Amino acid sequence: MRLLRITIISVFLLQGTGFAQDIKPYIAMIERGQVDSVKAAYEQLAYQYPGSVAIRYLRALIESDATKSVAIYKDILRNHVNSEYAPDALMYLGEYYYAQGLFVQSQSVLKQLIRKHPDFPRLAHAVNLMLRGEIVAGAVDSARADLSWVRGIKPDLIIDIPAELKDVQPIQEARLELMELQSEQKAADQRPANRLGSPDTQSYPPPTKARYQLQCGAFSSQSNADLLASQVGSLGYDVSVERKRVSGKTLYVVLAGRFSTRHEAGYEADNIKNALGIDKPFPKAIDP
Repeated sequence: MRLLRITIISVFLLQGTGFAQDIKPYIAMIERGQVDSVKAAYEQLAYQYPGSVAIRYLRALIESDATKSVAIYKDILRNHVNSEYAPDALMYLGEYYYAQGLFVQSQSVLKQLIRKHPDFPRLAHAVNLMLRGEIVAGAVDSARADLSWVRGIKPDLIIDIPAELKDVQPIQEARLELMELQSEQKAADQRPANRLGSPDTQSYPPPTKARYQLQCGAFSSQSNADLLASQVGSLGYDVSVERKRVSGKTLYVVLAGRFSTRHEAGYEADNIKNALGIDKPFPKAIDP
């Protein structure tokens, strides 16, 4: 009798759809606390619609083991990135990482969600979670930058701004400091090479020698610079923090790796950007 009742529920909920993409009725049941009923119907649904991303997503919602749900969400993002369930998968991953104290991973996932799905219904929650995770991790400067970025793409979004970000130096000034650093470096890169026959002609390093590092960020706070350095270092790069004076202000610059060509440095910059969800680091010539 129980099996018959489950079958009737499944047929009724899917009647008129013809396929398993419409799982909203089941999601509504989960939200009403009827998880056991959905679990009971799941096996038949999985049999009827093998390989359906909708059924995979439903499995993640009813899975009691969080690590298994996370594996399913990752699979959806890897193999069904354009499905309607991808935004929710990103949101759940961001929440999971935040709850585990993995704030770098949480910020990276939530930033993907905000960038790729700016009309996501729970966008304000995603933004608030991203900002609070960065603050808890001590990356207040990153939180300021991300708040400014979100305001630029969604100016009408109502955000519960954390108190730590309300009375701070405007992000425009921080960006100006970084632009000044980049301008100085560009000028240094464009200095004319020594003329043939000058005493320094033979002092150029061979092509295989490291000539570039990646500048991953510049902070007015050394603790924030140290935090980013730790995050980049966890990816396997050699990292250092240099103290510089720019326009009368002290900045702590995070540098990573040592590369023989700008192309190689650019390739690794993309890897760091994708792994941590930060702005793309830029190659900086190593002073001879």
